[in-house]
Amino acid sequence: ALVTNVYISFEASCIARAILILYDSRLISWTDIANTPLPYIAVIREYGLVHAYCLLSVLTIERIIATIYVADYELNHRNYISVVIILAVDCILLAVSYAFVAAILNTYICCIIGILPNFGCLLV
Repeated sequence: ALVTNVYISFEASCIARAILILYDSRLISWTDIANTPLPYIAVIREYGLVHAYCLLSVLTIERIIATIYVADYELNHRNYISVVIILAVDCILLAVSYAFVAAILNTYICCIIGILPNFGCLLV
């Protein structure tokens, strides 16, 4: 479920990027930039990229929870754990993506700082 969620968000990001390329190349155009969905398309594009960037952290969290419930995690269906992780990650990463597009957060600094959790997940 976690990997499917990341795959779907990355595919939506690719479609949003294609729409932005068509707009930038002036193959499609809108008359009023304030009423167009371009900022929202940019958030969706950024959301897929941030989601792919944080995949290792999400999978590590799921494996830690699986280790805590190691006795019966694979035998009993605990779909609610995956659903809670997916909802939490989606909400957080959508807010981060909006902050990147709205220039509230510096993308370069966050990407450099974001390398540290990925190395931590590799060590775990």
